[in-house]
Amino acid sequence: MIARLLSITNADKKMGTSQNKTSFTDYDGFCEKFKLKKTTDDCYTPPAVYSAVSNWVRGRFRLGNAPIVRPFYPGGDYEAYDYPKGCVVIDNPPFSIYSNILRFYQARGIRFFLFAPQLTMAGNDTDTTYYICNSSVVYENGAVVNTSFATNLDTENRFVIDPDLKAAVEYAVEKDKKRKSVVKIKLPGNVTSAALLGKLAALGLPLTIRKKECQRIRKCGDYEIFGSGYVLSDPAARRLAEAMRVAEEARLVTIHMGPRELEILRRLNEGVATSE
Repeated sequence: MIARLLSITNADKKMGTSQNKTSFTDYDGFCEKFKLKKTTDDCYTPPAVYSAVSNWVRGRFRLGNAPIVRPFYPGGDYEAYDYPKGCVVIDNPPFSIYSNILRFYQARGIRFFLFAPQLTMAGNDTDTTYYICNSSVVYENGAVVNTSFATNLDTENRFVIDPDLKAAVEYAVEKDKKRKSVVKIKLPGNVTSAALLGKLAALGLPLTIRKKECQRIRKCGDYEIFGSGYVLSDPAARRLAEAMRVAEEARLVTIHMGPRELEILRRLNEGVATSE
C-alpha cells in the first residue's frame, strides 16, 4: 500500500505540483499515517504473566490439546475471527468493550478465560464466573491494572479465589519486573522525555524548556523512546543537567560529623601541618 502511494507521489513530483512539494517533505510523518494505531485499551500482557495464566488454565480445567487462541491484537476483529472447533480464548481484551465481548462469547458457546479489570469486571448481565486475583500487573503500554479473570470454563461458581492462580500471577509479575530492571537505559544529555522530566516534577524542582529549544523524536539511535523523546539545544541540556544534579542531591541524606569526628579531623590536620 505504501509503495503504491509513493509511486503516485513520485509521479506527481515529476508534474511539478507545488502541493506535493509541501505535502510530502515529511516522509516519516507520511508513513506514520499507515501504521496501526494503539488505543488506550491496548494493555499488552507481559509474556511471563500470560504464560503463567495459560499454563494454570490448561492444568486447572484439563484442556488437553484444545487450541488456545488470542484474537485481541491491534487491528484485529474478534467478531470476525476464525475460532477453531473446541478452542479456548485466553487473552487480554479491550476493557472498554469488555461486556460486549462476554456477551458475544457466551451467546456462541465459545470458551474463554479473559484478563479482566478487578473493579468493574462483574458489572454486567452475563452468566460469567470471576476468578479474583487483584494482582497489580504492569502491562507493556505502561498501564498498571489490578487484574483478575473472567471465564465460562467454570459453570458452577460465581466468584472464586484460588491461591494457586494468585501465586502463579504474582510470581510472574515479579519475574517480569526483574527482567525489565536488568537493562536500564540512560538517554544522552541532549535528549529527554516526559518520563524523565516527571522525576524532576515529583521532587518539586523547577525547569522550563522553550519550544525553540527542542524537537520531538520517536527514536534515539535504534532505541524507541516510550511516549516520544525530545532533542534539546545545548543551553536547555545544561539546565536539565543542573536540575538532575540537584535532584540527585535531594535524594541523598547528608550525615554531619559529630564532636568526636571533628576532634579526630583537628588532630589529623595538626599532624599534617607539623610534619610539613
